[in-house]
Amino acid sequence: MSHESVSQWITQLKAGDISALARLHQRYWPTLCRLATLAFREAPRRVQDEEDAAQEALLGLYNSLRRGGFPNLNDRHDLLAVLSMITARKVANQRQHELRQKRGAGAVRDESALDCRYGDGG
Repeated sequence: MSHESVSQWITQLKAGDISALARLHQRYWPTLCRLATLAFREAPRRVQDEEDAAQEALLGLYNSLRRGGFPNLNDRHDLLAVLSMITARKVANQRQHELRQKRGAGAVRDESALDCRYGDGG
């Protein structure tokens, strides 16, 4: 890993340097997945999961910084706070999507809930 600081990576991200995103991904991926796992407790995860939320959070941060978002984001403390907020929002959006009425309002079970026995002669 590079000897650059997280603050330098943030500056590089703001300039559109995608390689800085890769370094942030390597450093913060486990933390974001743990945060998303906690936020997903008791939530259906048929379509998306904590890794999806973490990935979307990192990409969302990158895209927002490229558009001039988070102008006061300058150091690792700010970064972790922003990534935590974005991850929590991604999880909330995923949960809301799964619980929509047209998707069964959370009452639809996936195929793992079925007790299908094939080839037993019955």
